[in-house]
Amino acid sequence: MQYVFDTNAWICAWKERYWPDRFPLVWERLDNAVNKGVIVSPPDVCDEVKYPESLAQWMKERRGALELPMRGAQCAREVETEIARLVGEYPDLSDWSDVSDASKNPFTDYGVVAWAKILNRAVVTEEKRKRDRNAADKKIPDVCDKERIKCFSTQEFMGRERMID
Repeated sequence: MQYVFDTNAWICAWKERYWPDRFPLVWERLDNAVNKGVIVSPPDVCDEVKYPESLAQWMKERRGALELPMRGAQCAREVETEIARLVGEYPDLSDWSDVSDASKNPFTDYGVVAWAKILNRAVVTEEKRKRDRNAADKKIPDVCDKERIKCFSTQEFMGRERMID
């Protein structure tokens, strides 16, 4: 299986669960998965990761591999079209209340779902499903369910892909 990682999946793995200094083998395996194209992330995800700085640097060094599947004008148009469709279908996926905050791109979550849909990949995110599936303020797993996209937490991904011993 191949995956699209959300911003919080990277941050959670690096900061909260699989610290690189204590789990170097996990990060070696993640690095291999990125280099083989098993894991990708949209540019907005790479842009959002600013802290911890060591993770931002790690992602910057791998940005070309992370974004490789969607390079080129045709891919960009396809992503833009899919994001526009998703925004129309799920306007409550993003918080539009403060679009002036440059650190929070309101289209990032849409990009994660769009890449997964276009590339036929699963999503890895730390967002949780809403209990009320009809509620406003949708989360990525809710949209993935409606779009028939597989969605896993970071921990579920690590187990599925045997990243941890």
